[in-house]
Amino acid sequence: MPKFSLKLLDAFRRSAALQRIAADEVWLRQVVKDDARKIIPVAEVARWLGVSSRQIWNWIELGWINTYKRPSESYKKGISKPAFTRFLNRVREQAKIASEMLSAVPRGRPPTARVKLREAYYHTQTVTAGMTPKECAAALGISTDSVRRACRQEDIPSFNPTMHRYRVGRLGSRPRAKKRV
Repeated sequence: MPKFSLKLLDAFRRSAALQRIAADEVWLRQVVKDDARKIIPVAEVARWLGVSSRQIWNWIELGWINTYKRPSESYKKGISKPAFTRFLNRVREQAKIASEMLSAVPRGRPPTARVKLREAYYHTQTVTAGMTPKECAAALGISTDSVRRACRQEDIPSFNPTMHRYRVGRLGSRPRAKKRV
């Protein structure tokens, strides 16, 4: 039985990137084996895996990948070949566990924030027309990214007063500017 990690399993079940890494595991092992370097830069590993280097750093912070720190502080950190193969082994184990589970593998984020936002807009009216995503998030205790995502996916009505800023509600229902006298 493979080693069980609940956080990594949950991330694997939700992340298309980790599932893609598990599918390309044999190819990735060959790429690492063919590389002459002992320490591989994080950006190079990100290119191989098809994710951003920021995502790699998030996985490093979570402890899923170990970095090799050179003796001098002036050099950037890299990932050693054994650490990378250990990461591939972990992903392969989680893929095996996920395939043995009876339930289908869900993708994406849990819908709780979207449900909470929809209910607040349509039923309880705690979110009113003209609110910014920051105001909505503060009123409901969810992240501003969840509010923006709900606006983009049209879970709640929204409009854009400018190109990148959202307002909740319909364009005609926004509060009007006060007249200056």
